[in-house]
Amino acid sequence: MSKRKQGKPSPKAAPPAQPRRRLFGPAFTVSLVVAAVTVGYRLHVERSKAQPKPIVEHRVVSGDGAPSRFAPEVTVLLEESAGLKLASDQRTELEAIAQDWKQTSGSLKADLDRETERFREYADSQVGGGKADLTEFQRRAEPALELGRELANLKLQYWQRALKVLTPGQREHAEELRKNTLSPANDRK
Repeated sequence: MSKRKQGKPSPKAAPPAQPRRRLFGPAFTVSLVVAAVTVGYRLHVERSKAQPKPIVEHRVVSGDGAPSRFAPEVTVLLEESAGLKLASDQRTELEAIAQDWKQTSGSLKADLDRETERFREYADSQVGGGKADLTEFQRRAEPALELGRELANLKLQYWQRALKVLTPGQREHAEELRKNTLSPANDRK
């Protein structure tokens, strides 16, 4: 029989394998994983905060009329005085409200026109050169948008004031006028 079969080790054989000694203990490994997850989460939170607000490029308006917070000018009621069957005292009150609207809104409309023109000039200068920055466009448009909102709110106040002059039946007719005046279908004509 050979020496190998008897169980004697050969001089070239490797020593018996010992269990591998770990470089790090389990507590250290767990701490390292927790630290990595924490750092990753903090980076995620920081990047989320740094993102700019989303930009709405367009809005879809339904065709069923304008939302109730928008109103036409009071002169729409005067133009439809025959359809509304206005009494002379109602007509006089509506004319006074319309005159007050004209005086009150005049300077606001002029400011809005001026800001709109200022923005239009900026937009034309930027688009032509191919160096348009959407964030800067929004910042420059904000004064005109704010004046537009202010004018719309003021118009709504005058519209509501004018509705108080009308009877309930006339108010229903006025609501139909408002929807027809402000509907997207009429804007396309």
